[in-house]
Amino acid sequence: MKIFLQKNTLSLFFLLILGIGAFYYNQLNQKEIPFPEKEPDPLAQKITMFAKSTCIYCLRAKNFLKQKGLHFKEIELTDNKEAYEELLKLMERVTVPQIFIGEHHVGGYSDLIKLTDEELNALLYPEGK
Repeated sequence: MKIFLQKNTLSLFFLLILGIGAFYYNQLNQKEIPFPEKEPDPLAQKITMFAKSTCIYCLRAKNFLKQKGLHFKEIELTDNKEAYEELLKLMERVTVPQIFIGEHHVGGYSDLIKLTDEELNALLYPEGK
C-alpha cells in the first residue's frame, strides 16, 4: 500500500509540474499584435511605456493599447542604462512595464487594464474631446 501511494504521489507531482510548464510555455510564446489599420489618434500619442523586451506584462500592455487603437512611445530598458536611470529618477523602484499618460503615472499592466474607458479618455483628453 505504501508503494502504491508513493507512485501515485509522484504521478500527481509530475502532472502538476507538466501543467505548470505548459502554462508558462504558453505565456512566453504570446505574440505582439500589430497596430490596427486605422489612422492613429495624434492626441493618444501622449502615452509612454517603459518596458523590457523579455517582459510578458509589457507585451500584454502593448497589445492592450493596440487593441484600443492607441499609439504609444516605448522606451526599451533592456541594455539601456540611460533610460533605466531616467525611470529611476521618476520612481523609487522599477518594475516593468511603467506606463505614463502625459504627466500622470498610470502604473503597470494591471493598473492599465483596470482603467475604464471614461478614465482613460479623461487622461488622454483632459480638455475634453
